[in-house]
Amino acid sequence: MNLPKKGVSLLLLFLLCPIVASWAQQASPLTLEEALFLAEKQNPSLKASQKRLESVQALTGTAWNVGRTEVYHAQDQNDIAENGVFNRVWGIRQGLEFPSIYASQKNFLKAGQRQEEARLEMDVRALRKEVSTVFVQAQYWMELEKKFNYLDSLYLQFVWTASRRLETGDATLLEKLTAESKQKEIELRKSEAKTEKNNALVQLASLLQWEGELAVSPSPLTLTTPGTQEHHPGFSWYEASKQQAFYQTRVEQQSFLPELKVNLFRGTNLAAGSKIYPGFEVGLGIPLFFGAQSAKVKSSKSVQQQLEFESISFRSRLESQFHALQSTLDQQLAVIQYYETEGKQLANQLREHATRSFSTGEIDFLEYLQFLENSQSFDFQHLQAKRDYLLKQLELIYFNTL
Repeated sequence: MNLPKKGVSLLLLFLLCPIVASWAQQASPLTLEEALFLAEKQNPSLKASQKRLESVQALTGTAWNVGRTEVYHAQDQNDIAENGVFNRVWGIRQGLEFPSIYASQKNFLKAGQRQEEARLEMDVRALRKEVSTVFVQAQYWMELEKKFNYLDSLYLQFVWTASRRLETGDATLLEKLTAESKQKEIELRKSEAKTEKNNALVQLASLLQWEGELAVSPSPLTLTTPGTQEHHPGFSWYEASKQQAFYQTRVEQQSFLPELKVNLFRGTNLAAGSKIYPGFEVGLGIPLFFGAQSAKVKSSKSVQQQLEFESISFRSRLESQFHALQSTLDQQLAVIQYYETEGKQLANQLREHATRSFSTGEIDFLEYLQFLENSQSFDFQHLQAKRDYLLKQLELIYFNTL
């Protein structure tokens, strides 16, 4: 069967779409903003939290839950109609709680909805923190691997140079063995960095529900920390919890109020001369025993007080930990600033001086390697300090505890 050209083009486009999509995922490194967007859209744990909120929202419609209506049929041979035949009675009964109870139940369920909304916001914060943390770790190990790749090639040259110098008698066996051991150490650390980077990428892919190869952008991150924690969702959660406990107490207190009972019926018989006799009953269901209900009211009031104390404790704990994190952050920033000014300059001077001294014979090969190792430690410490600073910023941005 011959397909038209248009049909062939569409078929090829259809077949190539998954390949193109997969290639696009592999070719474009993710930024942190893109990773956070994908996580909020695709993470299954967050979807479960959203469904939990939807479930609570649906329950708010159960506040006005009137009990079942009773339909009944009765015969009483003492109920004699005017035609001398007893009546058969059909009727309906309905019981109602005191109306204010339904309003309190509605408010109780609405407070529960606000509580779940705050919990969802905290779940979003927790997810964003986890994604950001893994992203920072992936960038750190990626940069570390890059540095070790450079050092590995450099120390391979050192090993070759030491071997040649040993052959010409310009170096000792100790120098050659030292160069080989240093190169092996760098190789092992490079392998460790690669493994940790891959582990971070696997964890990130799991959080994003990513399929295929994943790469992250190496661009340096700039995070903005909040000045206060006044908008922390924990405050909304506690406020909603206190409102929920308050309306629960109201419901328990209003349960002392009487129930309303309504009965509508009509009686008649099938004999000649029968009539229809309508009627109704209205009554109250009055509670006579209060012990159990009083205990429920007391328990609800205790929950209110408990939540009030927990709310005060949460605010105090949040403020103290926030200030502690801020103080640590300031200290880490000072460390980074040192490495980017004095430390970086000192490392460069150390390398330049070591290279110049070795070339003029002022120091031997072992001393030269030692100076290079000392200068490299500045670079590694700077990289680690930036990583630690970003992680501490994330602690401050997404501080998430109850």
